[in-house]
Amino acid sequence: MNNGCDSMIIKNKITLIILLISLVVLTFSVQIKAEGSDDVVPDIKFGKQTYFPGDEFTMSLRLSGDNLNTLTTKGVEVVLEYDHFNFELLNNSPEKDLMNSYIDFTNKFNSINKSDNKQNIRVAYFNITNPVTIKNGANIINVKFKVKKDAKPGIKRFVLKPFGLVDTQFKVYHVNNDEAFTRTLEILSSDLKRPSAGLKTFNDVDIKHWAKVYIDKLVERKVVMGVDSNNFKPQNNVTRAQFAAFIVRALELDLIDYKGEFKDVKAGEWYDKLVATAVKSKIIEGMGAGRFEPNSNITREQMCAMIMRAYEYINGLETKGYVSKYKNRFSDMKDISSWAQDYVKGANVLGIVNGMSDTKFIPKSNSLREQAAAIIYKFLKASNLD
Repeated sequence: MNNGCDSMIIKNKITLIILLISLVVLTFSVQIKAEGSDDVVPDIKFGKQTYFPGDEFTMSLRLSGDNLNTLTTKGVEVVLEYDHFNFELLNNSPEKDLMNSYIDFTNKFNSINKSDNKQNIRVAYFNITNPVTIKNGANIINVKFKVKKDAKPGIKRFVLKPFGLVDTQFKVYHVNNDEAFTRTLEILSSDLKRPSAGLKTFNDVDIKHWAKVYIDKLVERKVVMGVDSNNFKPQNNVTRAQFAAFIVRALELDLIDYKGEFKDVKAGEWYDKLVATAVKSKIIEGMGAGRFEPNSNITREQMCAMIMRAYEYINGLETKGYVSKYKNRFSDMKDISSWAQDYVKGANVLGIVNGMSDTKFIPKSNSLREQAAAIIYKFLKASNLD
């Protein structure tokens, strides 16, 4: 029993020492602020903007900036404030519910600020020997919340406190220009009518349809939509532009202007900014010779390539880390293009993509709208964004 207590005391002392060292490093770094250091822009995503009491959702924090892909830091501390009267962490367990993305946070806290009754999530990373490279646009942290059943309707704030990223040369990168960043969502009244689990969204997607749950969730998040107000056409083919659009909407990426990246994508088309955004995020590549072929049907292997590049982008991870776990499930692996094989393996290992049968992947067949909806949702789940 004493050994357990001693271990806990030692662990707490180590935690305190790490935090104190981290604070000293960050304070010292601010004092020697480098001239011309570029600001880092934060963003908070929720999946939707409106929720009912009892709903669960993921809040993800992302950072973007021109220099982020080359910024390596030994220490960073993030504090996010939320209203604990209306929201709670699932199971209220920081070790379980403050989920790492590509940063393995050294310490995690979830504590009440007694001065204003706000709840603070606090995560810290400090490692002298193993600095981490911040990846542009990737999720720094994902947090699972639940709207309390007695939550009061209205607009609720999530506030990211000011902080800086310090590189290995003690140059400071100021997040949001050293100002607090606020994002809001709305809690709707439980008296309002909400869709029931059995509601038939489309005439051609009945309650027994295998992909109904995926389609309904993505329609609710405005990731996919019907071909008209009554029909989804689940067995229609998906074009390359449509699937790129699904991914960009699912990740809530900010759209950028199209600048003629492909000679067969004309400015003014409904998908031009969506394609440009996917290109910038390295989610899509062309078909060669400066072409994207936006209206061509997307094949299953092409779909895997896009979805795994999206996984790499938002999670700051690489597909090759999962390839070794592939268990030779598909007997037609030789039919998969060499450039796509790792993507197919990674997507299968993560549970994002299955075969057309237990042993066949059929890589060159066209993807259907029902399949695309299932894969997009499974991708969000694998990324802890469902």
